[in-house]
Amino acid sequence: MANLETIEALFHDVRYGWRMMLRAPGMSVVAVLSLALGIGANAGIFSLLDRVILRSLPVKDPQQLVLFDNGLSYPEYREFRDRSQVFQGVAGTASLSGVRVDESEDPANTIKGRLVSGNYFGVLGVAPLLGRALSPADDVVPGGHPVVTISYGLWQGRFHGDPGVLGKTIHLGAGWLTSGWGSSGFEEDRAAPPTNGNFTVIGVMPPGFFGETAGERPDFWAPLMMEEQFLPGRHWLSRRTANWVQVIARLQPSISAKQAEAASNVLYRQMLFEAEGPGMSETRRRDLAQRKLKLLEGAKGFSNLRQQFAKPLWILMGMVCAVLLIACANLANLLFARGTARRREIGTRLALGVSRMRLVRQLLTESFLLSFLGAALSLPIAWAGSHALFAMVSAGRPELSLDLAPDSRVLLFTGMVAVLTALLFGVMPALRATRVDINAVLKEAGRGTAGGRSRLGGEKAVVIAQVALSAALLFGTGLFTRTLYNMKAQDLGYVPEKMLMAHIDPIGAGYHGDDIGIIAQRVLEKIRALPGVTAASYSDNGLFAGQESGARVRIDGFKPGSAKDSVARFDQVGPGYFATIGVLILLGRDIALSDTAHAPRVAVINQSMAKFYFGKRNPIGQTLFYDNRLKFTLTIVGVAKDVRDHEVRDEPFRRFYVSYRQPVDGQMGADYEIRTPVDYGVMAKAVRAAIYQVSPRMPIIRVELLMNSINDSMMTERLIAKLSVFFGILALVLGGVGLYGIMAYAVARRTQEIGLRMAVGANAGNVVWMVMRDTLLLVVVGLAAGIPLALGLSRYLQSLLFGLRPMDGLSLGLVILTMSFTALLASLLPARRAVRIDPLVALRNE
Repeated sequence: MANLETIEALFHDVRYGWRMMLRAPGMSVVAVLSLALGIGANAGIFSLLDRVILRSLPVKDPQQLVLFDNGLSYPEYREFRDRSQVFQGVAGTASLSGVRVDESEDPANTIKGRLVSGNYFGVLGVAPLLGRALSPADDVVPGGHPVVTISYGLWQGRFHGDPGVLGKTIHLGAGWLTSGWGSSGFEEDRAAPPTNGNFTVIGVMPPGFFGETAGERPDFWAPLMMEEQFLPGRHWLSRRTANWVQVIARLQPSISAKQAEAASNVLYRQMLFEAEGPGMSETRRRDLAQRKLKLLEGAKGFSNLRQQFAKPLWILMGMVCAVLLIACANLANLLFARGTARRREIGTRLALGVSRMRLVRQLLTESFLLSFLGAALSLPIAWAGSHALFAMVSAGRPELSLDLAPDSRVLLFTGMVAVLTALLFGVMPALRATRVDINAVLKEAGRGTAGGRSRLGGEKAVVIAQVALSAALLFGTGLFTRTLYNMKAQDLGYVPEKMLMAHIDPIGAGYHGDDIGIIAQRVLEKIRALPGVTAASYSDNGLFAGQESGARVRIDGFKPGSAKDSVARFDQVGPGYFATIGVLILLGRDIALSDTAHAPRVAVINQSMAKFYFGKRNPIGQTLFYDNRLKFTLTIVGVAKDVRDHEVRDEPFRRFYVSYRQPVDGQMGADYEIRTPVDYGVMAKAVRAAIYQVSPRMPIIRVELLMNSINDSMMTERLIAKLSVFFGILALVLGGVGLYGIMAYAVARRTQEIGLRMAVGANAGNVVWMVMRDTLLLVVVGLAAGIPLALGLSRYLQSLLFGLRPMDGLSLGLVILTMSFTALLASLLPARRAVRIDPLVALRNE
């Protein structure tokens, strides 16, 4: 019976709250829209956070999984799989992109996949929806089992959900690895034999399964032993110097991750020594003894997205929480004012015997109605916002994919935020509204409210909190926008505009050995002959693409102080490379066409390397010893200006350049740098056609503007800067509305006081200053609280800043000026309204 009465009372509160909302539709619409925006932003960011950072893999007992932090060669992976005693199972995987389907020549008709070990699905503990998963028997003989397990998405899309898909054939062409290329170690790749790309579908995975990497959704899984069918010509199943296999393992029940790491490192060094053989030098022995593996917690799987965007997403989450708090503060002040307007109603109900807690519950029910309506409206905002944000993050990265449809976790989070929001903006006004003097209220009989300024303490405290939060957000906005500006203004050492980049894979086309350099040069000549090309060259690592290469070097007359002093980075470049990208040669010459495989080996070093190793000596003609496993002697023929070619933030490091035709490491591909004023679309099409004229089978990995690659390298900074500006402006507007609301309310409450002041001689200037002074006082107190908060948070942001200190004076000054100007605008209308008060009317009402 008691439960029925409670439910009936709740329904009564809801009906009454709904009627009260309809009586003030303007206020209700503003409140619901404000909440929808604030809750939707929080739910949208949480949706990404959950899928990228918080959520565990959809596999059996994910807490038992560990990840190897570095890629391994296939022989190293196989030895771990067969010899390790601390794991229940060790699985290997490699990510593929650009896999063409059904022999299509359309570059857009590609899918993503995984090469996985036969025990992959067993280690993860996942069963297929249809058929069977890959098994160890499918992963024994190279090229022996052309079978695939496909994703639910590919089954629904390409096969239209056909239940008879098992046993059907799908033609899959060559692709490329999206990670884990490692080093080829200068071992010569062999020509790729013709391969049959027909694969039999043996199973379909369930819809929620995406594998071991958050942020990627493969379309198929094929055995690692089919590597040559997807990466023709590389033969990496037998190569110990190609670190292309990512490893995920499941711990034995009685083994901790630290114990497994210690045991794995013992086995790893043993494997390295065995592979090297007994004739290794002492230097080589020390080098191998220093190598270590690190095991990472694997419940959430691999994720490049997590590594790059974890901190930015948490920062954005903090921003949207602050915006929601500011919106809640506005609603709290709105409810404070509404509670004052309802004092007579509340006083009358209290006089009739209604308990205070009953009225508090009624008022909170109205707050919950507003909040839940805002939450319902927030879901499409959250869906659109999360998709827009992910589109920004994944621009130019087709391998990335996330299912961002709202699920139970997002709905639960949204509901929790709605409840918390209702409590935040509803409790204080409800308690305040029901704390009334019944006799005083009944005597007022509608004459208005009394009490003047003393009754605004709660509202002013809320506005001060708004100003503090707004100041902190604006300070962060200033830091992030100035960081992005500094990065864009950074001197790269060359002019990146009007430069096109095209990356090809000669090995995938069947070229090997010296033929790689020959075909790369033929493609260069064809590109240079295109109308509109003013200069062109190529390199192994490219600009803001590909991977970095490093090596130990030795210089006569230089004594290293530590092992790091002997390390330099390098690239393998084509003729005229420096002239093409616009890098000044300070001494000597550029890499020339005559620097071929049969000519003496030469190198161009950058100025940082020249200064570090040679000081004031002239490096031209000096000898550089490449001191890795394959030892080469190179003559220094040039010194080039320092450049930033992979990362805007990094200071230029010691670097040397060798001729692509005189490689010191195996060529992994060729990145063409093409200077042209011609429109990107026209030139990209012409470049592709030129490459195919030289080699119709040549895989073209990408053709894009260099500026796009540079902008992609600053994606984190651009993302935070753009969204911080949006949320900063939103916070400023909400804070300004809060200031305006409290001052307008204060003027309305002080009508009699202002009229009396004007009646005894106060002029318009005195009244305006009185209103503006109160506003500025609120801002000053809010800034006094907000600036220390902002400076404290800025230290957390220090790693994301560039060219700035956390206590940036310019950003701080802009915050103070902006908040002061906002206060001025917020006080103008209330001040004008105060000036227009008729003293006689005010005194007559009194």
